[in-house]
Amino acid sequence: MNLQIPPLLGLVAAITVCGAPGRAQGSGAIGGYTLGFVFDSRNSALRALVGIPGAATLGAQLDAGVAIRQAYVSPQQNYAVALTDSGAIVATFVSATDAPVTAPLGFDSSAASVVTLSPDGSSAAFYSANESLIRIVTGLPASPAIANSVPTSAIAGTIRLLAITNDATQLVAAVDAPDTDSVILIDPAGNPRTLTNSSHISALHFIGGTGNLLVADDAADTVSEVQDVAGSASLQPLAAATDGIAGPIGVDASLDGKLVVVANGRAQNIFVFDPNGSQRGTYSCPCAPAGLGRLNGNSVFLLSAISGTDPLWLFDGDSATPRVVFIPAVQSAPAGSTQ
Repeated sequence: MNLQIPPLLGLVAAITVCGAPGRAQGSGAIGGYTLGFVFDSRNSALRALVGIPGAATLGAQLDAGVAIRQAYVSPQQNYAVALTDSGAIVATFVSATDAPVTAPLGFDSSAASVVTLSPDGSSAAFYSANESLIRIVTGLPASPAIANSVPTSAIAGTIRLLAITNDATQLVAAVDAPDTDSVILIDPAGNPRTLTNSSHISALHFIGGTGNLLVADDAADTVSEVQDVAGSASLQPLAAATDGIAGPIGVDASLDGKLVVVANGRAQNIFVFDPNGSQRGTYSCPCAPAGLGRLNGNSVFLLSAISGTDPLWLFDGDSATPRVVFIPAVQSAPAGSTQ
């Protein structure tokens, strides 16, 4: 998932909602620790999240030289795919304050009805409903190239979600049909192979550099793993309503692969467990999570987009006690005070 954000009207501090103070992780930042980058839809621009969970601020607007309609930030926080009036571009981040370096992707923004980035951001897939085509882009961000254009005319139903592996050899889609949702593997010629059927697929995500796929269903309240997608495609249930799944809107794995993180939209919490299915914890969120957008860290995720003066919510799974924190969207009181 890729989320967006609004402007900083002064210095703001992230305020802890639950749990203990955070600690710094190894940084993927450029020029000081940066949690990552987010899209500000109110200003059609990208901004940095400067600092660590519990002590972060929204950075200044980055000048990409063009108004951005929508943006999808790489899980490694090193670039964003931006949709503009002049087409889709790659905006490579230089620092938390400098203008990103931009390059065209070679197709119009209207050809990106559904967008997904691979777990490390090196590959991406762009579905064009108008063209009945999925463009696969590799070499991101330094040398982006359209590696394949996959026709979708053989796919029955509406493509709603996509997932792609880092090496771009496995492309998966969630497809709406009249009676059920299907998760399908699409070969380079556009031929579909059904991996599983479900009530309503709400999230898809490949686990790291593997060919194993996490699947969330917000109608059945389940999280499952399709192991060896390109081979046996064995479906393994991981968690259900009785475990704490309640309207999952996002699912991902920690970078070390030891934890599965689920954003429960209906229950308004973050549910964390190990891949064997034993529960680690449930962490309340005063927001309704919109999904999971990876930030720098092993298990740190963006939960919401900024809207108006609403805060930006983050899950800090790297803290000694995992917690949910927020960054106010307006000028805050000094760090450590309440509002």
